[in-house]
Amino acid sequence: MPVRRQAIRRRFPVHRMTDAPRQPNVWVLLGRKIGDNEQCLALAEALGWPFAVKRLVFNPLYRIWNLLLGRSRASLDRRASDPLEAPWPDLVIGVGRRSVPVARWIQGQSHGATRLVQIGRPRAPLDWFDLVLAAPQYGLPRRDNVLQLTLPVVRSKAEDAAEIARWAASTAGLPRPYVALLVGGTGDPYTLDAGAAARLGAAASRLARALGGSLLVSTSRRTAPAAAVALERALDAPNRFHRWAEGVADNPYRAFLALADAVVVTADSASMIADAAATGRPVRLFRLPRQPSLQYRTNRWLAARLGPLHRLLVSNGLLSGMRDLDLLHARLLQDGIARWLAEAPESAAALGMGGARTGEIDRVVARVRAILRG
Repeated sequence: MPVRRQAIRRRFPVHRMTDAPRQPNVWVLLGRKIGDNEQCLALAEALGWPFAVKRLVFNPLYRIWNLLLGRSRASLDRRASDPLEAPWPDLVIGVGRRSVPVARWIQGQSHGATRLVQIGRPRAPLDWFDLVLAAPQYGLPRRDNVLQLTLPVVRSKAEDAAEIARWAASTAGLPRPYVALLVGGTGDPYTLDAGAAARLGAAASRLARALGGSLLVSTSRRTAPAAAVALERALDAPNRFHRWAEGVADNPYRAFLALADAVVVTADSASMIADAAATGRPVRLFRLPRQPSLQYRTNRWLAARLGPLHRLLVSNGLLSGMRDLDLLHARLLQDGIARWLAEAPESAAALGMGGARTGEIDRVVARVRAILRG
């Protein structure tokens, strides 16, 4: 090669496409639960790699133990689900138990190359996964591949300024400060009936009046119609009330969070609590009455009686464990992230605390990246 050309190449080296590090191929498995899906998307976005969303719909076979389903698509409604085809991903992010057999089937198609990160309770042997992300309510035993979190991961996407401005215009006549009221619904062991909803409306109104402000109220898919009616009737502070409806895309949930100076949230939803805490504003939890199912009571009894054996059975997928939000509530109170909504009015000075622990998503991202490098 001529000397001049060699000198040019030394000063301006040629970078071929193969010289750049290849970004991992990531699949995100989404199901029917909005809160679960949001956690998967939150992690995928935080990783900063391109990812493909795979929406999964399941048939009745999903009720079979994951231990028996194994690496399988038997519980998957293939016609209604997104196609799962090569090239197979380097990383699969799933949540809950339904996606577990499918995630393991994908891993099998890749001859074991695909890494599996599962959020929440997989209801399967924990050693099937490279990493399990467990918030306190799942009570999963400590393992090297189980990362214990304070709160579920939440999305840190940029807020839609136009959407916030639109909803802000609809609340412009209401006095500040704004207290966002996020309403869940019945979910084992909690129940949100008309009576509980009326008490919530009264307690939230007392808080708003004590602050000289108003309420921004958003119900959800799990809020029963009778509970929504009772809640709205019980409000006697200035408010903007939005009732969730099937098929109605216009939802102020994110905008109300962005506008809020404080947040009240029902204690039945870990995802809504995490969204509230992520605002960094004061958070109050509303206690719901408990009507635990037989399965819930049985799981509590087994956990208390069996102790270490119960944890071993959960680790191996022989018991599903249980969602115990008491553990989450205790952690939030201990860390100063939230308090219970008081029956008596609070002053503005008493309200001025709260905010979620920062850096947790960074810890999760670091662990996942280490798995891909490993």
